[in-house]
Amino acid sequence: MQTPVLVRSVTYAGEPGHPVTPKRTIAVPLSRLPLMNEAALHNIKVMAGSRWVLEPPKDGGLPNPRHSILYADSTAQVQGKDVIDKHGYIKISCESFPEAQMNLKWCMDALRRLVKEANERGNSASNGAFTDIPLPTRHHDSRLRSHGTGGGSYKAEKKRVTLEDFPREWLPRGSS
Repeated sequence: MQTPVLVRSVTYAGEPGHPVTPKRTIAVPLSRLPLMNEAALHNIKVMAGSRWVLEPPKDGGLPNPRHSILYADSTAQVQGKDVIDKHGYIKISCESFPEAQMNLKWCMDALRRLVKEANERGNSASNGAFTDIPLPTRHHDSRLRSHGTGGGSYKAEKKRVTLEDFPREWLPRGSS
């Protein structure tokens, strides 16, 4: 994979055996991944779930978007200093293994598997594609609510999900 991936690691000076030292986090803009088409882009967002975020993750090793134009060709607006990727970012972290290199390898392998599966499902016209599944945004909505920018309580912001919100072919016969 020839995609720039930012790797973040944490070290504590004077504490070589700190438990968080082997943890590795990778972050990459979606527009920099080798995705074949729009269906593959949608598929990777659905498969990544809460690992897909709209804004650069603050703890993902990405620079402050207002100070750096690191990914200038993948941004929505460069002149206005907003270096936000228009498709969002994927952030994957791992601290399951005792060595940092093992954790980084697991993260990179997980990213490769995501890209491969998204492209395979995006190219097939079979039932394997996730094009009929809406994007997962609960983690974005929750973050906005917890930071006080979501417009109040959840009930004031969104209506309760009902049967009318689902496609008819998903419902059992006689429920429509």
